[in-house]
Parts: sequence; structure tokens; C-alpha cells
Amino acid sequence: MTAPTRLAHFLRPCALLAALGLVAAGCGDDPNPDGGTAQDLAKASDLTMAKKDIAQPLPDLPQEEPDLAGTPEDLANEADLANEADLAGNQNGDFDLPAADLAVEVDLAMNPDLAMPAPPDLTALPDLTPLPDLIVPGCGADNAPCQVNNQNGLCKNNLCAPCADPADDAACNKAYTVGPTTFLCAAGVCAPGNCKKNPDCLNPAGQICGLATPNLCGKCANDAQCVAGYGNGFVCNPMTGTCVSGACALKDNTACAQNGADVCCAMACTPGNCCDDQYCKTLKMNNAYLCSNHTCTLCDVVANKTFLVDPVNGNDAGATGSGTGGGAPTAACAFKTISRALLAIGPNPPAGTRVMVKGPSTVDMGESYPIQVPANTTIIGSGAVTVKVPGNGSGFNLATPLSALANLTLDGSGNTALNGVLVRKGASECGIENLVIKDFLREGILVTDGTLNIYYGVSSTNNGTVASRRAGLRINGVGKVSIKSTAGQPQTSFSGNSGFGILVEAAGGVQIIGAPGVNGAGTVVANNNYYAGLWIQQTPTLQNLPPNVINGLVAWTNAPYYGVRLYGGAAVKMRNCYILSNASHGLIVTPWVSGMTRNNDTSKIDLGKLGDFGKNTFQAPLGQAQNQGSGLCFNLDDNANQALQAAGNIFAGPKDCSGMNPGALVRIANTCAKNSDVGFTGIGNSIITANCTN
Repeated sequence: MTAPTRLAHFLRPCALLAALGLVAAGCGDDPNPDGGTAQDLAKASDLTMAKKDIAQPLPDLPQEEPDLAGTPEDLANEADLANEADLAGNQNGDFDLPAADLAVEVDLAMNPDLAMPAPPDLTALPDLTPLPDLIVPGCGADNAPCQVNNQNGLCKNNLCAPCADPADDAACNKAYTVGPTTFLCAAGVCAPGNCKKNPDCLNPAGQICGLATPNLCGKCANDAQCVAGYGNGFVCNPMTGTCVSGACALKDNTACAQNGADVCCAMACTPGNCCDDQYCKTLKMNNAYLCSNHTCTLCDVVANKTFLVDPVNGNDAGATGSGTGGGAPTAACAFKTISRALLAIGPNPPAGTRVMVKGPSTVDMGESYPIQVPANTTIIGSGAVTVKVPGNGSGFNLATPLSALANLTLDGSGNTALNGVLVRKGASECGIENLVIKDFLREGILVTDGTLNIYYGVSSTNNGTVASRRAGLRINGVGKVSIKSTAGQPQTSFSGNSGFGILVEAAGGVQIIGAPGVNGAGTVVANNNYYAGLWIQQTPTLQNLPPNVINGLVAWTNAPYYGVRLYGGAAVKMRNCYILSNASHGLIVTPWVSGMTRNNDTSKIDLGKLGDFGKNTFQAPLGQAQNQGSGLCFNLDDNANQALQAAGNIFAGPKDCSGMNPGALVRIANTCAKNSDVGFTGIGNSIITANCTN
């Protein structure tokens, strides 16, 4: 492996655009720069699973549970939901990251232009585990419709429970279907839908599952969508909205019958109107014309694998993406839309391919959402570029190796667009940097498979609504993410979201490297979220769960709940984190619950050990950004016989437990008391806080 370079370091478009005459010379730098109960969030109706009250509730703490069972929207347009989760691909139970640096590096020899550390994994949603304690007693006959946490469930043994995906598809359809609308089970919820993968779309065949709405078949609009959905060799028939074979038996330079916007070249349809230069010279009666990217044009051929997009003055009809004609800067030789540039690039571009979008500009009309980023391709803004995603659309889909986004603002149109960035099966070593993702209806970033690197300057904020509380970053399925912004680099933030800053579920995993500051500052922060800055709820019944390694995260002023919440069975290591000023507990550990199964295993949760102290800051003195509940709350069942490893951390005082004889911590027996250092409940459980006593 050669040394990695920063993603932004090779993305310096100003000089290139100035040379092409598309911006003025000297255009400036690129943008870079409480105490709770055991069921502290459970609804009052969850009577059968309620644990004993282990503390006095904090004033005005809403007793509601975040809905992790999901809605059909949680599937995030995943076309192959039921079958895409491939847990066998993670048999080592880790990210295979170097011990010295949690980010994977991309070999520069493979991609000299896009050299960047690789992230972990993100895409398809396998069986999403609903939030614990959502089983509601008192129900009807088996498979009768019922409501569990305000979501459509099914009666099972006189309990209202989330449906089982895909076993309960038929039961959901029978229980909920009215008129032509069909239902299926998606992520534990009986939801409207007629597909989970493309072959399910039969009326007519060739539609794309989840293209516009999760679990619903949608009609294609262009060839790129069909290539992404069905593979190379497919084109879109715009008359029927279906993906069909692109084979043709016509002579070259003849319009294809399947799609009049395609031309038949070498017995295959491709977007454009020509196959060779001579045809264009004859057609245009001008020997200066060339056939470039199957388009007759006077524009020059693209150089340096860089395709220019000018949303204001570009031209999708005759441009090549070079930005020049006859060697002279020509705005009309840049494309107008990113989608048209990607059609010209094709599905298999060489390493280091770039789509450079000129700013200041707004990308909106004319795009096909979600924009499918090909392998080896970076879409980068030059100047202020806002991608305004329309309602019910999602911004970008990363489902190929070495695809990347940089220097863009993704705008969810007032929380009406669905997701900003989707990361799915097929994504590997993808990256985002200097990206603002804001105001989406669902998660700003949803990773359900593959691997994603999140570098410095990324902000995912104000995603979700009060009616549908969502995360800035949600990692589900078998997705893995690496977040890295070190001292001196611009902040990466998952703050101000309606639900969570970072949410990790199922067999997903996250690794974070940050540098905390003071008063909520730091290079990786998860502040001002509703349920928690970081919430890790892996499914312990799945094999080889990846470790979550958290170093230097700041979780500050999350309200009305927690800085961090961890569940039994999760694999977590935390070091050097700064968890203060939260409205309830700083960090709480609770059992993982599914139906009648409760998992209290905390053997894989490591908040600090002798010889490897945690150095996490969990509590501060009164009036100095203290957590309103316990700094560290260990809230397990009786007789779980668990000892939480939390040696060498920092509490009110400040009291540094990594020092010699630091003394005792503030704890009130058998409760997570308000403003205390530590609290734990359940007979037989304890917290190892060496060198402090508790």
C-alpha cells in the first residue's frame, strides 16, 4: 500500500476551470473549509416487558421509545432487500483495518487520482431488528392486524409484535390490503409494497423495485437507471418505462427501436446519435464535426478523465463535457446535468474519473434521482454547488467501488426528499468529504451494505421530523463506516437531527477517529440530537458482529435523552470521548430485547481496562456542563451478573480514574441518580471504575 492522500487534495478545480474560461481567474479556494427506568424509553402500553423502576424519573423526560422497527421508507429504495444481506462476507468479525489507523487505505497504484482511505460497509437492509420492548399485550387471533409502537404489526400468541420479514409477507397482505394496494413485511412493519427485488416486478416486467418509493415497482426514465438496476446491456424503453435488452440488429448509426434517444452501434444500443466521425461529418456537412461519446459535436474530446458540468450554461444536446471547442473555452461544451455526464462516462469508467460541477449553481431540474455514481468516479463541486433533491427523491446512490462525493451541499427540500446519500451492496472504499447533507425526511446518510469512508468537513443535520425521528447517519444491514477527522482538520458533524446523530443496528459497524475539544467542540461531534448522539443496537443473534471502535467522539447537549446508548450483545470499544451536558445520562447500557428474549451480555463492551484506560469524560461538576442523569448508567436485569469494564475514565471534579488513588465516585445505591458519576441496577451487576472506587 502506498501512502494515501486526502480526497480533497486532488480536487482542486479552480485552476482548471479558469484555464477553460468557465470561471474568472483567481476564483479563490475550493470550499473546504433521569435517571431512568429499565424501560426508560418504552411506551406505557409495554406492560408485560416493563422492568422495575430503578430511579426517580427526571423532570419532563418524555416517555417514548424511538421507532427502530422502521417504516417502509426505512428500506431506502433497496431493490433487493430480502436477499442482499451477506453476513458470510464478514466472517472475521472485523473491518480488517490496520491497528495503527482505523481507516483502510486505497492503493494509489489502483487509483492515483482518487487515493483515499477506505471506509467500512453500507447498503441493503436485511431483517431489521425492531427496538426492544415493543411487544404489546392483548391481541386477537394470530396474524390479525394490530399496532405496535404506532406501526402495523401482527398478532402472535395474543401479543402484537413486529412482522417477520419475509415469512409474514402473505400475512401482512391479508391483514392490511384494501382495494388495489398490496402489503408486505418490510423491516418488521406491514407496509404498502409489491416488491423486494427487481424480478418481483411483473406487471409489467422490467420495472425497478424501489426506484421512487421503497418496495414499490417504478418505471425507468433513462438507460443509467436500467444499468444500475439490471446491469450492463439493458436500456430503458421510455414508452413502457421498463428495462429491456439493449441488443439491436440494425446497421450502425441507426436509432434504436427500444429507445429513440439511443443509437445502434456494433449491435448494441447506447445513448447518443452516432457511431463514427464520418457519419457526423456527412450528416452535418462539416468536416469539423466529430462523434464523441456517440454524439455529433464540434466540442473537443474530454481530457484527463474530467467531465465538466455547468448547470447554468451547459448543454446536454451536443456537449462532450470537455468545456472547450476547437481548443477554446466553450461553456456549451460542458454538460448541463450530472445525469447526462454520467451517461457519457458509461458504467465502467477508468480509475480517477471525475465529474466537476461548476458553481455557484443549483442542481435540480433535469436530473434522474437518485443519481447513480459509477465505479472509480468522484462527483465534485467547484465553488458553491447545491444539489436540491426533489420531494420523494433521494440524492446519490453509492453502490460501486471507489465512488465518491465532495464539495457539495445536498438539500432535502424542506424535509420532503427522502435520503441524501444511500450506500448499498457493491459499494467498497467509497468516500465523502466536505459535504453538507441537510433537511431530509429520513436519514441524511443511510448505509445498508458495503463500506464508506467519511472524511473531514461532512455535516449531516436537521434530518427527520418530529413525526418521524431519524438519524444523521444510520448504519444497518451489514454496512460499515469509518469516520475520520483528526486534530486541525475541519469538523465532521452529525448534529441537530430529529432522532439520532449516529445509529448503528443489525450487523452494521462504525469506527471513529476524532479529536475532542471543549464545550462541545471537536473534529467528530454528535450534538443536539433527540434520542442520542450515538446509539449502538447491534443484533446479538447475528454471527461475527463487527466491532465499533470509537475514539475521540464528542456527544454534547443531546436532549431529552442520552449522549450515548449501548445495548447488551454489542461489540464496542470507546476511548478519549467527551460525553457531557446531555439532558439525561451521559452513557447508558441496557439489555437488548426481542420478544421474550433479553440479552444482558456486556462482555464485548470496553469503556476502559487496566493497562488500557478509557480516558472518556462522562461527568462534570454541577453547573459545569454536567449530564443531568448519571455520567455512566449501567441498567441491566437482576442476576445478569455482568461487570462493565470502565477503568480509567474522568468524572466530576474532575476526577481522573487513570491516576493514582483518585478516590471514590458519587453513586447512589441501586439507581442511576441525577447528577451522579455512576449508577447501576440489578442484583449482581457492577462497574469496574479503577482506579476510582464506587
